[in-house]
Amino acid sequence: MVMGQLHLYAMSIERFRDLFGKAGEEAARLRRIAEKAFPAPEAPALRMIDKLGPIMRRAASEPVIRADVPTGIELEALISGSFVPPTRLVAAWALVLAWLDDYAERTAIVEGTTDEFSNADFELALAGLPSQFTLSACFTHELQIPLGTPLGWHTGWQKGAAMREGAEHWAKATEEISQENRELLADVIDWFADWADDEQDLLVAYQPG
Repeated sequence: MVMGQLHLYAMSIERFRDLFGKAGEEAARLRRIAEKAFPAPEAPALRMIDKLGPIMRRAASEPVIRADVPTGIELEALISGSFVPPTRLVAAWALVLAWLDDYAERTAIVEGTTDEFSNADFELALAGLPSQFTLSACFTHELQIPLGTPLGWHTGWQKGAAMREGAEHWAKATEEISQENRELLADVIDWFADWADDEQDLLVAYQPG
């Protein structure tokens, strides 16, 4: 099975929601982040075949729009809080993740498959981890932003207070799980152990491979 990525962000959920539908300096910052993360490709030199005009369905030098790479259309839609069609959700989320990388107090990426994370969750439960602190519980609350979730993705958030409360439970449970799962969850374990600020919530996004 292809590896996916579990993205972890320490950021207030209200601050995150406030990024959508912005104007002024905040919008300018969001555009700068996007331009840095996804610089515009250089325009190729015009070739003779490109001069054939409308008989060609698409000029050979015209850039191909990839489903996973955002354009200015998605950027402006997110900034204004406008609708993004399902075919462009993956591209739009690439922008959102870039914003979170810049705004969040802490970030981490954990690579693994959905089966691996599910198995780790099951082993944690057997080790006595209360259900409200499992990995799946991190997705308990919907983000409630004006952007849909792409097919196969999972997104959500958990309160910072719950993260802090769960730290001790994680420390005990992870002593009882396999070395394989301890290695898989190393960054998550560190997050629980170091969580000391209830002001920051945990925002999560699972991106399939």
